[in-house]
Amino acid sequence: MQDFIRFLRHLLKMAYFIRGILSVFILLLLLCVIIVVRTEELTIGQAVYFVSITTLSIGYGDITPVTAWGRFASVTAGIVGLLLNGIVIAVAVRALALAVHEKREKKSQS
Repeated sequence: MQDFIRFLRHLLKMAYFIRGILSVFILLLLLCVIIVVRTEELTIGQAVYFVSITTLSIGYGDITPVTAWGRFASVTAGIVGLLLNGIVIAVAVRALALAVHEKREKKSQS
């Protein structure tokens, strides 16, 4: 349990460090939701679902954009999702490496 807490502490520190980038990505995704709501005549719930599925690169295909702006928003959500997933994975790997390094240092000091 201590290892997980150590990892979580490093993960939160790193997430705080990149909060600006994460905020920009979240704002871009919210903009995509607004564009999809206005151009594709979907409810907010459907638009959030569509953008989330697109961002995660799942793409079930049950909702597809038909307007140019809707397609632009879906491509933008896909690119933001690719970058966001990459950053989250990189931060998690770095936090894990720091946690392992910290544990080894404490072990060698004992």
